[in-house]
Amino acid sequence: MKVIFTFILLLLAPLLAVRAQSALILSGYVQDAHSGERLPMAKIYEKTQQQGTLANHYGFFQLGLLPGKVELIVSYAAYAPQTLQLYLTQDSSMQINLRPYLLTDTVRIVDRHSMLTEDAFSGVLRVNMTQLGKSPVIGGEGDVLKSVQLLPGIQGGQEATANIFVRGGTPDQNLILLDEMPVYNVNHLFGFFSLFSPEAIKSVEVFKGGFPARFGGRLSSYIDIRTREGNLYKWSATGHAGLFASSLHLGGPIIKQKASVFFSARRTYLDVITRPIYYALLKEEGIKGNVGYFFHDFIAKAQWLPSEKDQLHLSVYGGKDKAFARLRQLEAAADELAQKSKASLVWGNLTTSLRHNHVFSPQLFSHTTLGFTQYRLATQTRLEEPLSNGELAILQAGHYSQVRDLILKSRLEYHPHASHHIQLGLGQSVKWFTPEGHSFSSGTAADTSNALPGSLRIYSSLSHLYLEDDMELNQAMRLYAGIRAEYWKAQEASGFYLQPRFSFRVKLGANSAFKGAYSVVRQYLHLLSQSSAGLPTDLWLPATSRVPPARSQQVSGGFYHQLPKGNWELSMEAYYKLMQGVIEYKEGAVVDPAFVGWEDQVTAGRGKRWGVEWLLQKKGGRLNGWLAYDLSWNKRVFTELNGGNPFPFRYDRRHNLSIVLIREKDAVKSWSVSWMYRGGDRITLPLEQYQPAAGLVNETPYFGLANLSGGLPLSRLLGHAESRNNFRMRDFHKLDVVWHRKATTKRGHIRTFSFGVYNAYFRRNPFVMVVSHSQEVQPDGSTMPVVTVKEVSYFNFMPYFNYKLEF
Repeated sequence: MKVIFTFILLLLAPLLAVRAQSALILSGYVQDAHSGERLPMAKIYEKTQQQGTLANHYGFFQLGLLPGKVELIVSYAAYAPQTLQLYLTQDSSMQINLRPYLLTDTVRIVDRHSMLTEDAFSGVLRVNMTQLGKSPVIGGEGDVLKSVQLLPGIQGGQEATANIFVRGGTPDQNLILLDEMPVYNVNHLFGFFSLFSPEAIKSVEVFKGGFPARFGGRLSSYIDIRTREGNLYKWSATGHAGLFASSLHLGGPIIKQKASVFFSARRTYLDVITRPIYYALLKEEGIKGNVGYFFHDFIAKAQWLPSEKDQLHLSVYGGKDKAFARLRQLEAAADELAQKSKASLVWGNLTTSLRHNHVFSPQLFSHTTLGFTQYRLATQTRLEEPLSNGELAILQAGHYSQVRDLILKSRLEYHPHASHHIQLGLGQSVKWFTPEGHSFSSGTAADTSNALPGSLRIYSSLSHLYLEDDMELNQAMRLYAGIRAEYWKAQEASGFYLQPRFSFRVKLGANSAFKGAYSVVRQYLHLLSQSSAGLPTDLWLPATSRVPPARSQQVSGGFYHQLPKGNWELSMEAYYKLMQGVIEYKEGAVVDPAFVGWEDQVTAGRGKRWGVEWLLQKKGGRLNGWLAYDLSWNKRVFTELNGGNPFPFRYDRRHNLSIVLIREKDAVKSWSVSWMYRGGDRITLPLEQYQPAAGLVNETPYFGLANLSGGLPLSRLLGHAESRNNFRMRDFHKLDVVWHRKATTKRGHIRTFSFGVYNAYFRRNPFVMVVSHSQEVQPDGSTMPVVTVKEVSYFNFMPYFNYKLEF
């Protein structure tokens, strides 16, 4: 493979050099005319020569054109397109300002010249931030991760969670980047809210196949999220008030046209709302105290433009969730303290990055990033109880787990001529895993004894070097070839791996194209998950010599068509994906909350997923939205599970359909609806029951779960299933509706009131299966053990509102 790959590059190089002799390079920045913020992924299209490109994530673009008169059409979602006429005689640079649509604008034609049929990449989705802000989501505030769950090939886990499953993968196989830093836990309120406030987000790209060589370390997807920089000309602010949480976003110049800052903060007030309810309930039990939950997060960003060729960005994100209980038990005889307890569960993310961009010439652009990220979970318990001798007995216990990354990476983007774009990058990352740390102390207030088992740190490092070559052979054929080299080391294990990436585009006329791609990726860490709800108690661990890195190969191909008017896009893509080294718990494994011996509790196997995805999307006009459907199969094979026979993955959902409609009645009123359907999840249910023999109870798995109690009573029947995940739960579907109304206040501020309904027709979707045991009395007076399986539903109907004020 390596020899063939090198041969292709050498073969094409002379052809490309000859073709480009007369081309010129037009480069520059695309930015917001009102705020000066650079517009990532803006589209630049030359009408006469039919050449187009996308600006990078910093608004910088490079477009190769023949000398002479050119007509540029520059567009960006929610901005008025601009047409520029130029006469090129040499390489040139320019700055393009786009005007955002105002409240008085009634017609919005967002995207006349899409890049759908221009680039060579398949399996790439670019989220329209305007549509995101209007989509129906619980709480009324747009949610990035829940919105991408409505796109083909991307599915959510349990209802209302932010976990995503991309083309048969698991949540840990998705690399979610916030300003180029990885985020490990993306859930607030156990998945009810995601981490990212939409007002702080500037762009979102999802790569689910045909991965560029610049991405690595995950098997299933790469979600690249970029935040806003702040207005370079004037200060502005936006406030949200919703049913569960409120947020504030503001930004403005420190030095006009040179430096700006942006700040976004959000907090839920569930702890305040539920406090009187819990207080009343506890008081009935003779307890005073409070039980609650809250989260808060913030994004802070600063940019400095010291010259026309340099940009500096500093980004910081911090978020924390806390569930707590503070209780005091009162004696019945007198109002005296009998017992006092405190408990808390805290988890959160912290990321920071410093980035520098430099334009050496119209052909050469550089980007360097230094960053740090951390995910941490901690629990604390403290119990105080008065003794008969008047002393106070104290028991304290704590637990924590964390993973930290230190990352340095740099890349060069070189555009030697009209049809040739090269990227060269390298980087180094170091990870510190602390799977479990413990602390414990007990005694009296005067004399406390300590027992500190300590914690173990595990180090892992990854070095990477990649080369990308994106080249247009002629107006019909475009080719992308990339290679990524990685050297990984964790304790006694290490490895050097090459990962080829290849994709191409063949135009089938002015508005249609066929694309194909092949990619190999590796993953050097594992997630030990104890549930499917994405709980913060899940543990991150590095790959080892016994549980080596996972590997994935994916081949895909599809047809893409843009209707002549430009607002409609249609794509159909088929794919086949093989995964090796994916892990599952063994049958009867003891799911120990500690990581000790974890390698003995898991087994590695293979997975495969194949399917077809359709996406019909309308990006502009008063009525816009999309229809997404995918048909897929998802299998797993483990030597130590299911007798070595293939079995369906838990989220093997055959059919998935999403419809999103956004109607802008005028500049003031709009409404949105989304309807989602997906096949039922797979679970293991017994088809036979039997009475276990004495002495064998502890060794027999019950419904595929661990026997945590040390033994099952012999009066309870055990279940036996011939195949893993043999039962499919009921299908899931729901309708969400939201209505928006805008108005201008007397002071000229814009306010938006939103009212919505989640699950509008009260669909009782299955959330979890509950197994219960009972005794059934027989006619002869004897009893027969009975096992009952029941579906439990939550979130059957939920109204919400949100108020937004821009000033």
